[in-house]
Amino acid sequence: GVVSEVTASSRAAILRFTFPKGAKRRLVFDASRFFMSCFACDRPQIGGIRFGSWWNDRRITAFNSDRCDMVDTPELKNFAAHFTIELSEPFVATGTYVGGKEHGKRPAPGRAIPWNAYPKVAQFPGEREAEGDLVGGWCEFADGDEPVCVRIGNSFISESKADDNLAREAGDGFDFEAMKASARVAWKAKLATMRIDASDEIKTIFYTAMYHAMLFPREIDEYGEYYSGFDDAVHKGDASYTCYSMWDTYRSEHAFLALAAPERVDGMMRSILQNYKEGGWLP
Repeated sequence: GVVSEVTASSRAAILRFTFPKGAKRRLVFDASRFFMSCFACDRPQIGGIRFGSWWNDRRITAFNSDRCDMVDTPELKNFAAHFTIELSEPFVATGTYVGGKEHGKRPAPGRAIPWNAYPKVAQFPGEREAEGDLVGGWCEFADGDEPVCVRIGNSFISESKADDNLAREAGDGFDFEAMKASARVAWKAKLATMRIDASDEIKTIFYTAMYHAMLFPREIDEYGEYYSGFDDAVHKGDASYTCYSMWDTYRSEHAFLALAAPERVDGMMRSILQNYKEGGWLP
């Protein structure tokens, strides 16, 4: 019965949760999940979560080093995803959980994990901080009927960078509708670069495909810096991209982007050269 909504910018998001009237208002945060890190097999990943402090019961910080493709890649000691979470009202209770004994066998490398292999977790009501391979927590709010809004900033560099990304892209409030409107304006502007004369059904197909084509490659720079998995280091630089797909995107995807998003093409090509400089190979 909970209505969950999300809207986003490039490096931040606002979520809004509307609970049924009279229901307890609780949120659960997975900081590091077994069904992601299981792909690492013998290299379990570490995550952590921290609820507030003695002066701030609206802030949560979390991190994890989960990489679902790491079975195919080298170990990256400095890789981590950092999250800064701010709440529209203070929590009144918290708890944490940490992974326990598994059900069944751990899957072979690259194999999907069966549902009956999901591990049990040990719960610690009242705790505010935890770290482990599978770890997370929950918080509860005072009784009421107001929606709870959550602002999240993320970074591949540091917790302080996640703070900075959140401040830059979500301001200092919880205006869900404003961020939603901003995202709609940005997408409408991009989709308006091409116009076709066709039925509504064909337009729906075309613009849906256009939207999908413009989701990748995606930005990985964070206002003057970016983390590179090729040499496991942070570099100075703007307009850095990742997730180029696997092969043959030069045949259609990048030719299309040269028409639909020419202002981003230079940065995408520079990023490929960065990959070469940092990793020794062109993709």
